[in-house]
Amino acid sequence: MKILVLIFALLSTSNIWSAEIAYVVADKAVIYTDMDLSIAIGYVRKGKKIKVGSVSRKHGTVLSTVASGRIVYIKNADVRLEKELLKEDGAYVAPKVSDHEVFIEQQKFEDDFSENNHVILHVGNMATGSKWKELEETEESTTLSQIGVSIEHRPDLRSYSWAIGLNYLSSELENYAFKSILIEAKLQYSLLKTNFVSLDAVAGIAGTGDARLQNSINGTESRGTLFGWIAGGQLKFFPFSQFGLIGGVELRNYSVGSLGEIELANGDTTQFDSFSGANLWVGLTYKL
Repeated sequence: MKILVLIFALLSTSNIWSAEIAYVVADKAVIYTDMDLSIAIGYVRKGKKIKVGSVSRKHGTVLSTVASGRIVYIKNADVRLEKELLKEDGAYVAPKVSDHEVFIEQQKFEDDFSENNHVILHVGNMATGSKWKELEETEESTTLSQIGVSIEHRPDLRSYSWAIGLNYLSSELENYAFKSILIEAKLQYSLLKTNFVSLDAVAGIAGTGDARLQNSINGTESRGTLFGWIAGGQLKFFPFSQFGLIGGVELRNYSVGSLGEIELANGDTTQFDSFSGANLWVGLTYKL
């Protein structure tokens, strides 16, 4: 039985390892994850050399290749084998390439930013830190509530991805309320990636020019700025499917500026300049 399995595995991959050098002749040769060419994950520009399987599929219309250690597919019409080009007298003739110049396991492809995009709707709570509590003595824990939407670009064959979006923040004490809408940008690196789950390290920045602090003691509203950094991790279930679940644990630090003097309940004034703490969030994803 083991021998039969081994023979089947060898036969199923022979079209990749019996490879030939080819050149891309289309302006953009799209790379697909499936033989039916229904899921595009990137493209290779004209003139690039790649290795393709020596056996074509789908009645000679599809060739297999390898990118990032995975079998992927390309249209036969988008490439020409090197041996075919060398026989032609036209202007586009491929140079001779020795086998060691093409690395089948590290074959590069260019990312198509119109593909592999996801909408993320998320909610979360962040610890406010000591500065917020100093405005008003309280025994209760205080949090910065968050609700937001972002667009994530997650290529199937890349280890990195990124997301950009809007996040509405709010927190209230008895006499004070803070509200703001942030623009956030995150860079994500996959430590573990499968079709079922992706574990990512995350780093990012956030900021706004419209941070608002309402003071019910004197009926005023102060406006300022907020800028900060994000570091942590996230777990995404079904990362490449139409729908998915996502959640994260982060450390965030926001510097608040230009709010001016804040009047306290006892008549004194103080400065409020930061939020800092752990942030927990969850969300739903939808692939566009």
